[in-house]
Amino acid sequence: MKLNKKKVFVTALAVSLIAILSFGTIAWFSDTDEVTNKFMVADSTQNPDKIFSVEVWEQVDQDKDGDYDAALFTNGYTYENILPGDNLGKKPWVRNTGAYDQYIRVKVTLDHAQEWQDMGVAISDLINVDTATWTRNDSETTTVGNEVTYVYYLNRILEPYDEGGKEAYLFTSVTIPEKLTQADIAEFTQGLFAMDIVAEAVQTEHVCTVIGNVSADAIAAFDTVMDNK
Repeated sequence: MKLNKKKVFVTALAVSLIAILSFGTIAWFSDTDEVTNKFMVADSTQNPDKIFSVEVWEQVDQDKDGDYDAALFTNGYTYENILPGDNLGKKPWVRNTGAYDQYIRVKVTLDHAQEWQDMGVAISDLINVDTATWTRNDSETTTVGNEVTYVYYLNRILEPYDEGGKEAYLFTSVTIPEKLTQADIAEFTQGLFAMDIVAEAVQTEHVCTVIGNVSADAIAAFDTVMDNK
C-alpha cells in the first residue's frame, strides 16, 4: 500500500514537470480581470424618476354631473362660477413612481387664511379627507403671510406603482360652505382663492424604527430626513 501511494504521488509530480517543461520556452500566459462595483444613491442624477420619485395629479368633475372626468390634470384646474353650497368634484391622486417603498405626506396650502378664519371656515369644512386613510398632523400646520398649510400623512406604505402599488387620493371634493353668501366670498377672497397640493415622499428603509402605526412612522421618518438635511 505504501508503494502504491508513492507511485500515485510520483506520477502526479511527473505530469506537473512535463507541463512546466513544455511551456518553458514561450511567454507565460497571463490574464487580468476587474470588477468595479458602483453604488448609486437613490434620487441620483442618473435616472431619478426610476429610482425614487412621487407624482401627484387630480381628476375633476368639470360639468358637475357627479362623475369624474377621465382626463388627469397635472397643473391644476380652474373652477368658474362657483356658488355657496357647491360640491366641486376634485380628487388629487398620489403615485409612487420610484423603485422603493415610500412614506407619503401631502401638504395642502390655502390662501386668504385670515379671511377663511374670519368667516369661520376650517379646512375640514372645505375638503372631505378620509381619516381612515390619512392622518393630519396639526403640529405641522403653519401660517406664512396669508397662506395656511395643512399636512396629511398616508396611513399605509405606498409601494412602487410598477410593482402593483395602489395609488392614493387625499379627498374627493371641495365644498363651498352653504353658510357663506356670494357677497361673503367676493368680499373676503376678492372672488378668487387658490388651493395648492404638494406630495412628498421618503424611503421606508433604514429611516426609523416602528413606532406602532404607519402615520406615526412616517412623521418620524420625515423628521429624521429633515433633521439630516
